[in-house]
Amino acid sequence: METSIHDILSGFEPSDKQAWAEAVKKAVRKEEELNALRHETTDGLQLVALYDQEDTKALPHTQALPGEYPYAGGFPGFTGTKLRQRIFTEKFMLANQQATEALQNGADEIEFSGDSAGNEREFGTLLLGLDPAKNPLHFQLGENNNSLLFILSSEWEMKGYDLNKAQGSVYFSPFDRLVSTGSYDYSEADTRKLLKANMDLLLSSMPKFRGLSVPGVRFANAGAGDATELALACSMAVEYLDILTDQGFAADDVLKHMQFHISSGSDYLSSIAKWRALRMVWANISEAFGATVFPHFNAVSSEFNKSLYDIHNNMLRLTSESMSAMLGKADSFTAIPYNDRMDLPDAFSYRNTRNIWNLLKHESHLDAVQDPAAGAYYLEILTIKMAEAAWQLFTAIEKQGGFVSALQNKFIQGSVEKQYTLQLDAFRKGTQVLVGTNKYPDKHEKLSGKILRNVTKPELGEQFAVMPLPARYLSETLDEQRLKTETQELRKEAEADPDFE
Repeated sequence: METSIHDILSGFEPSDKQAWAEAVKKAVRKEEELNALRHETTDGLQLVALYDQEDTKALPHTQALPGEYPYAGGFPGFTGTKLRQRIFTEKFMLANQQATEALQNGADEIEFSGDSAGNEREFGTLLLGLDPAKNPLHFQLGENNNSLLFILSSEWEMKGYDLNKAQGSVYFSPFDRLVSTGSYDYSEADTRKLLKANMDLLLSSMPKFRGLSVPGVRFANAGAGDATELALACSMAVEYLDILTDQGFAADDVLKHMQFHISSGSDYLSSIAKWRALRMVWANISEAFGATVFPHFNAVSSEFNKSLYDIHNNMLRLTSESMSAMLGKADSFTAIPYNDRMDLPDAFSYRNTRNIWNLLKHESHLDAVQDPAAGAYYLEILTIKMAEAAWQLFTAIEKQGGFVSALQNKFIQGSVEKQYTLQLDAFRKGTQVLVGTNKYPDKHEKLSGKILRNVTKPELGEQFAVMPLPARYLSETLDEQRLKTETQELRKEAEADPDFE
């Protein structure tokens, strides 16, 4: 007679949560070990290490199947997370070759990233042989983002492509420019006109293309916690919706051309829960607008947690971030090479980035389960707590008049700055760890003269409409101190050399 799993489990005495808690108390030797089982996130979410079925049985979202409201398990029609490889465009011909190679070796989509679209010839070279009907093409090219939609439509029409089939996006987000530089590129009135002009073009000629971005990752890379990032992204999106629906556009028409960019970071479980929580928060917002269409949710590899020293550890961080995006069911994942902070990525770093994803998908089959996080007690509790915290902050911003008003009164900047300070303090104390940087550093590693790329930061205007919120990374201060020390040591060695002049 075949033995079933139920037969095997029936041989064990049932235990409840209290019994597990008592066993833990007996096992730990120090009070701090017991205290470590309780955890508070940057956003102030109170969590413990042990949850069971009793903690989750009353949660309403756990009864919904994938594709059902409130969409914790995924939006309807989800077809799997796509790999979007970021290609840097300093050299246009090289970027085109790298993009072609990426598409031939596992990437589903391409994102061109740089400071400029170049001149007409350079931009044409960048697009050479790339058909947006076959593979989505995304563009994040600095100030050119404002006009890039019109340039693309003209370029592709001239080449004979069917604009109705063009897929991809332009990273057009006036509010992102407002946050990062403190000012709009144009006047507020002209910005609204540009929003309308872009939406008119998308609706009339490019029905599958997205031309409005909501970069929650902007706040994460400035130090915001997960729930705060979600709340600020949703607040920005609602401000866009309010502006465009007031101009006569239907909410569904706006949303089908909108995409979110949300960070995937070092906290593996929180990054999974973040996507589930975002869908739940957005379900409430969709109901308020009477919308039936959902925006595209793009996960982006965090830059806040990437190290400059012991840089190969970034590959492992990218692996965790890739897994979180795939298991959290983001629509796409933008993979950023491990060495992009100190150098332009080369063939190896691009290939390594792709193959992390290919291994997780084709060897580990992480995309084969419809909703892998469902039923995991800790993840379900974390999902609901994060969603509730994000919703609370979102509604607080709405009561202040919305996203722009909360920027003008510095509420958003103050919230993010507070959380950045908490993370920086934890990093300095060693309770928030970056391996190879503030824990287990290679003290013999020297980077002076090896950093070949300075990450460009947006230029700040002379007058601010709002206080800007700069991008930072966690180990920035420590890295600067180490580089300064290295430089001083090199100078002393040079001055001690008898041949030094």
